[in-house]
Amino acid sequence: MSVAIIVIASERRRELLDQIIVPSALQHSSEVIVVGDYHDGHGYRYLPVPPLTATTTDALVKRDVGTLAASADWLFYLSDDHAVRATWTPPDDPMVITVPRRFCTGHELNMGMDPTDQNAPYCGGHGGLFSRKLVQMRPWSTMPHHRLWDLLSSREYMAMGARLVASPRWAIEDVEPGATPWL
Repeated sequence: MSVAIIVIASERRRELLDQIIVPSALQHSSEVIVVGDYHDGHGYRYLPVPPLTATTTDALVKRDVGTLAASADWLFYLSDDHAVRATWTPPDDPMVITVPRRFCTGHELNMGMDPTDQNAPYCGGHGGLFSRKLVQMRPWSTMPHHRLWDLLSSREYMAMGARLVASPRWAIEDVEPGATPWL
């Protein structure tokens, strides 16, 4: 099964995208789509979507644009300050959402599957693997337009019968220099 990596890009991280994020995606997939504020380049497809609301709602719209442009059966969404460090075979079940391992300089970070997290389980907006079939059933822009869209959309997908599965075989790394990762 094919996997497209869809990177949600913002202008302020252009250098990070050039040096780390896009190259990491290209190492793990032959279909890489960068959506947002970036530029054309070799090996990936760029779709310009300027900020619409300057809120987290923009991420939902950009995910939908990437979904429409991708041809793969599976979509690995990635925030623009996260590098792809490991990928694996997608699940057989399109109703499984794969929650990747997330880390920063050797420290494990919460992606919504930590049993001590009062909101668990959910798939953090930093990255996640979703089937095209699931996203077509409920596109991102139809999800709650809220600061906690990742938590709320996870709840919506679970209400539809989706299951969240943590997988260390899929991994992303927070790589923005000087930033404190949002847990």
